[in-house]
Amino acid sequence: MPNSHAPLIERFEASYIPEPNSGCWIWIASTDVDKDGYQRGKLNVNRKSMSATRTSYLMFKGDPTGLCVCHRCDTTLCVNPDHLWLGTHQENMADKARKGRGRSILKADDIPQIRQMLREGASQSSVAKAYGVNPNTICGLYRGRNWRHIP
Repeated sequence: MPNSHAPLIERFEASYIPEPNSGCWIWIASTDVDKDGYQRGKLNVNRKSMSATRTSYLMFKGDPTGLCVCHRCDTTLCVNPDHLWLGTHQENMADKARKGRGRSILKADDIPQIRQMLREGASQSSVAKAYGVNPNTICGLYRGRNWRHIP
């Protein structure tokens, strides 16, 4: 891996390997697991951590501000700009549903019960365990980041 003072393009290009069969560029550098449990590449850009896919889109196609950077290939660690497209959150969710990915374990009927458990003092981690989901999912529900349409 290049040092952190190398130009962005050098750091980026040293951080993936091409996969010849699919054409994906697989991110091999630093990664995080996002709120949905997906492995995501990350890169420091101007002293901020930015996803590797957003960095790729920014460098090769333009500024993705305000939109989701989505994958045609459905490989979350792919940073090939030819495999990326911009869409709204709603378009990204519709794409995931069409492809049979990202189906929620939680159901709409669970949400009021979960909120009640949290109001009564249950920990987010215990609720997550009870429903078989990642604690970040419960945290997002608690903070109003997801399931906002369910009272």
